Amino acid sequence: MTTFSDGHENMGGLISIRVALINDIDTFPSILDNECEAEIIFNSGKSWGDPITIPNRGRLINETEDTDQGFLHPALIELSLPKWTKDSLHYSLSLGASIIEATFANGDKILVGDTSHPVIVNYKSNTGMLAADRNETIVSLSHSAPYPCPFYNF
Repeated sequence: MTTFSDGHENMGGLISIRVALINDIDTFPSILDNECEAEIIFNSGKSWGDPITIPNRGRLINETEDTDQGFLHPALIELSLPKWTKDSLHYSLSLGASIIEATFANGDKILVGDTSHPVIVNYKSNTGMLAADRNETIVSLSHSAPYPCPFYNF
């Protein structure tokens, strides 16, 4: 009998992300059964960026798409960031080709992007029209590869 529960709580909310520039990566792990087999090895002195906490303001959507080139697995992280300023996160995310480590409320981690399929950053800032409107930036981090976003247990 097949079971779809491995004991993890079913808490799917995205709570934080970490960003790594692809140029900072020495070795990207192979993927087997939708899971990274080893930890990412960074170039000397390089590592993940500081964690960016985003509870209750982000989500990951990972799909499958049948194309003329075979199956692709587009993924999208959407973040709602309050207050549009000159120091907003979307500016720093646009500094180069990158991958994202997404951590969920149940502790699961998933990688979005890899060295040959980096994350693409898009954003839309909206101050609203009325004084009481929400001033926010919606950041979209998208990626597409011939395999789903793998779990990263490191």
